[in-house]
Amino acid sequence: MAARANEQRAKQQKIIVQGRTFQAMKKEELWKVLGLPHFDALVQAQFGFGKNYANKIIRAAPVVTALETLTSEELAEKHLRPLCGVLETHGADAVREVWTEAARKKITEKSLQDAAVFLGYAEPVERPAKVVGQRSANGGGELPQTTEAKNAILSLRQKDEERAKQAAIELLRAAQELCQEFGIQMEQN
Repeated sequence: MAARANEQRAKQQKIIVQGRTFQAMKKEELWKVLGLPHFDALVQAQFGFGKNYANKIIRAAPVVTALETLTSEELAEKHLRPLCGVLETHGADAVREVWTEAARKKITEKSLQDAAVFLGYAEPVERPAKVVGQRSANGGGELPQTTEAKNAILSLRQKDEERAKQAAIELLRAAQELCQEFGIQMEQN
């Protein structure tokens, strides 16, 4: 456990060090010294990714700093995005309060956003509604999952005819059970 905690803390420190490094490179316009056209070219040449990711690390580093006394959990930049705004507008104590609230569940970007909204540190985010039973683009009236299952069985048929037949029978049985559950009479063709 101690070794895992140390590894996670090291990853936290990596984000902090990277963030400070990228911030200094940006502030000092280091790309000019190296004869590169812009910050993006510098981080691409030195680290293999673009300025977008570097800027996200720059924003996340102070959040990690605010949380390092609260958790030894490995922190992912993506999950910390909602806390960047909280830190900028409400400070480090608010970040820790949001983290504590979100930690009642699994820490994810969504759970952190929801906790920030719940505590009044962020505005609700419009999320697209989950569409259940959405028709596929083929116009055939099939649901996407049905089409995927059918295509998977057809693909399996190319490799193993017997296993494909078994999968088709299992799919048919599942469909029959659902029809029974809903009181649907299946057509016999």
